[in-house]
Amino acid sequence: MMNHKGSMVALLTFLMLGLVLAFSSGANAQTGKVNVNIATPEQLAQVPGMTPELAKAIVTYKASNGSLSSPDDLMKVPGMTPEIFKKLSPSVDTDGNVVVGAGKPASGDEDEAPIKRY
Repeated sequence: MMNHKGSMVALLTFLMLGLVLAFSSGANAQTGKVNVNIATPEQLAQVPGMTPELAKAIVTYKASNGSLSSPDDLMKVPGMTPEIFKKLSPSVDTDGNVVVGAGKPASGDEDEAPIKRY
């Protein structure tokens, strides 16, 4: 039988595991890609090229139209432009999820600082 201290350690371990899973559900830490079908607006807004408004629009669009099944479905989201679409680098992962993010900034990206050479 476990003592009180052992029970507390087990409970804290379980809670920490739950928190890790809850906060990582929309993102894949190994690839840096975010699954648009399960990510929160806050998680989507962290993707380079994504604005908070567009992140909310994606979640709203999914609520009305269902999950996105291909990267091209992102172009149906109000506010999405070809330029933003390119920056988000949408793709389908090995599990068939539409994902965005993690990639080098597209060439010609205005936010990209030029490399200074001396």
